Amino acid sequence: MVKHFTRAWGMRAFVPALFGLLLAACGGGGGSGGASGNPSPSSSTANTSGGTGGTSTDSPGTGTGGTTTPGTTTTDPSSSTPTPSPTARFYAPRGITSDSQGNLYVADGGNYVIRKITPNLKVSTIAGTVGVKGNVDGPAASAQFTDLRSITVSPSGTLYVVDQYAIRALSTDGVVTTLAGNVNEYGYDDAVGSAARFNTLGNLAVGKDGTIYVTANDAVRKLTPDGAVSTVLNARLPMWGLSGLTIDGHDNLYVGDWYGIWKLSPRGELSLFAGGKKDGNSMSRDGTGSDAVLVDIRNMTIDKVGVLYITESQVEGPMCSGTHSVVRKIDQNGVVTTIAGKPYDCFNSPGSSDGQGRTANFFYPEGITANIDGNLYVADNSNELIRRVTPDGMVTTIAGKAREQGSSD
Repeated sequence: MVKHFTRAWGMRAFVPALFGLLLAACGGGGGSGGASGNPSPSSSTANTSGGTGGTSTDSPGTGTGGTTTPGTTTTDPSSSTPTPSPTARFYAPRGITSDSQGNLYVADGGNYVIRKITPNLKVSTIAGTVGVKGNVDGPAASAQFTDLRSITVSPSGTLYVVDQYAIRALSTDGVVTTLAGNVNEYGYDDAVGSAARFNTLGNLAVGKDGTIYVTANDAVRKLTPDGAVSTVLNARLPMWGLSGLTIDGHDNLYVGDWYGIWKLSPRGELSLFAGGKKDGNSMSRDGTGSDAVLVDIRNMTIDKVGVLYITESQVEGPMCSGTHSVVRKIDQNGVVTTIAGKPYDCFNSPGSSDGQGRTANFFYPEGITANIDGNLYVADNSNELIRRVTPDGMVTTIAGKAREQGSSD
């Protein structure tokens, strides 16, 4: 995980400023302003940020944005094309998940809050205090978070978030609690509730029975809904450090490392599903199974028919300063296809343009979720945007303004 931390944090502050100067000198370029924030792994799922569950009939919480209500604009969210809010802003959005009504929930890391986006694209703040970093449980409007990363939703509608070294929950009646760990203390202890310890928490997934899974350093940890923590996988070579995480309807976990996707069966059998090769040139390549080359996997999700989608982000390549920011599809046979964004190239630069396939640009995409409307939704971290990606790769911005940080709903 050190590899991701060092490159992402250092380059996030440097790359936007550098490209801003270059673009100004050339008289053009996409986006505006300078991006900042603290990129970090986050996850998502078929209906959740990492699992196939997610059947929330209530919308959790009320927060600084006011009371929220379930998204009931249309029975079929794909049957209309709502207009994005012109005023909504985000600050380093990391994780994203979706519930059975088509509502999206965003871990808005730079603002220390959880945001909700209804199917008609209304944005509201449902938990946390904007701009206030802290560790306070209680009513959603007065709760405080420290380092929001990944987010997922359980079959009962409870939201779970990674907050630095703890897993915290937002109930459907709007109360924030710490399920396991301690926000300010790291460690490796399996235990119950506040006695458990985590280190370098990453991505979350929830099974259909409500069991929670999370990547933690080079391990996958399991949590029961009452906070009992155990370890289900201690990663060793040939794995290269854990990143993405999701779960299918048969309780198979899919675990991403920097270069591959691994499948962990309920019986504990681990097998390589796609990728797995460390390419010295960091050049991605579509293909089948281990013939595909995956690069710096950030997050993953799985749709209702078992197709995986991943985000890959690299803010500088090993050969030159080009970028790599893409969404890729992996079908049930392990066939890998890049569906949106620009793979690594020396001439790529960060951007925010919408469009089809490789005409679209991202800038450090992280969280990804497959929604009931059949589309993917991506937290485009350094662009401060939420993007929609159709299964055939059409990218559209649905909330936020490119590289303009803010917290307005």
